[in-house]
Amino acid sequence: MKENHPDPQALEHLHQLHAAIGSSVKQLRQSHGWTLEEAAAIAGITTKKLAAIERGTFYHNTATLSRLLERLGGRLAVIPATSPDAPLCSFLDPTP
Repeated sequence: MKENHPDPQALEHLHQLHAAIGSSVKQLRQSHGWTLEEAAAIAGITTKKLAAIERGTFYHNTATLSRLLERLGGRLAVIPATSPDAPLCSFLDPTP
């Protein structure tokens, strides 16, 4: 039986995406002047989980991420790269 192995390039892109999202969440939190503990309480998640999201090591689902960003006052727009040299995604905080 043939084993299914994930594409290493796709896995690397996924890791990069989570790192970019985590960095953006951290920037949003810091822009409000919140500690990890304060932001986690506002978002309704544990400090440990928020720290892992910010490090890009917690692979959250879209619903969790949307709820987290909504409670922190931001929104995420992922813009697909248009060339191989472009970043995998960009973070936009369209909230005024």
